[in-house]
Amino acid sequence: MKSIQYSTHKFDIEMPASKSIIQRVIASSVAYQNDIFIKNRSFCNDEYDALRWANALGRKVIERGETITITGTKDIENFVNAGESGLSFRVFTLLASFLTDKIGIAVSNSLKKRPIDGINEFLEQIGVNFYYDYDKNLFFLESKNKKLNVDNISIDCSVTSQVLTGALFSLPLLGNKNVIVAKNLQSKPYIDITIAIMEKMGVFLKNYNYEKFEISEIKKEYQKEWKIEGDWSNGAFWLILGALSNGGIVRNLNLFSYQGDKVIFEFLKKIGADIKFFDGKIYIEKSFMQPFQFDASDYPDLVPPLVVLALFLKGESKIFNVERLKHKESDRIATLISEFSKLGGNIRYENGNMIIEGGKKLHTATVSAHNDHRIAMALAVAGKIIEDGVLIEGFDAIKKSYPLFENEIENI
Repeated sequence: MKSIQYSTHKFDIEMPASKSIIQRVIASSVAYQNDIFIKNRSFCNDEYDALRWANALGRKVIERGETITITGTKDIENFVNAGESGLSFRVFTLLASFLTDKIGIAVSNSLKKRPIDGINEFLEQIGVNFYYDYDKNLFFLESKNKKLNVDNISIDCSVTSQVLTGALFSLPLLGNKNVIVAKNLQSKPYIDITIAIMEKMGVFLKNYNYEKFEISEIKKEYQKEWKIEGDWSNGAFWLILGALSNGGIVRNLNLFSYQGDKVIFEFLKKIGADIKFFDGKIYIEKSFMQPFQFDASDYPDLVPPLVVLALFLKGESKIFNVERLKHKESDRIATLISEFSKLGGNIRYENGNMIIEGGKKLHTATVSAHNDHRIAMALAVAGKIIEDGVLIEGFDAIKKSYPLFENEIENI
């Protein structure tokens, strides 16, 4: 149980490395056998999950302080503890099908509940068997009979774009003539991150309006040293806290990032926030803002902090196209409604959209993070604004993406 207390203090926070980027950098190192040096690790659980995959799939991983070196090769293992990262599970499972004939995969209970249809869809088209063994409580991947000369591999991206990321990383392993066809793609900015990292690793793609992808060119030269930019998805919580409370400074966020969630900066400015970027830092002041409408199709991770924002703005706000939040670490639609209703919030879900009636004074309560890092952070931000704070069960979920958050939120 974590007690989050009301505060009127300003903050000055440096955002940790983006977990979305760091996992992709590690995955591309495994896919292309590129030696890399990461200067600023995040220490989040998702990063550890990716490193276990890299080690299991034959890369030597050296961790020293803030740095990670991935270099050389070792024997591939027949088992990996994949942890809880949905991105790593989907991406590395696809890569494993090209690197080993068989591997057992253990996952967390929450990850077992998340959809694997896209993984099966890709693997079936290349002749790889992927199944769950209930007796051994493991997923197994068997790829002895895989096919590498498949003309077009089709992927349904309506639930997640993460399988498409794995497929794109796999293209050089499939062969230069293969084509990936993406159907119903949402979260396009995450694919932009994937493509940008592939290019820095020497693999260039032809992108046909996010519907079809094929290799354009492969170069021997690639980026060996990586300074990972800060995480906009986590930064959004601080920007919203600053706008609703007494302001603050957020460092290490790149306005020119490929991370889609950077839209939070211009969005807050649009609805009246006093926010500016100067000398490499974002300054946010307590602001009078208007209720809003926001399309979350490409930005699902912004929904939890935006729900908090909407609850403190007088009037009705709407967040559109949130259906995919049902398939996160928790059913975020149900969780946001249930936990914020305990605090006095009024949120409803209608036809794929969330409607939030804001402006009602929220009150203290004991709430649950439901093993979901973004729910834990959303509740904590609300707790800093509610006069008597909140008590949060399962606050440790933050370690999935932002382990420093606990200390930082306590210290303001």
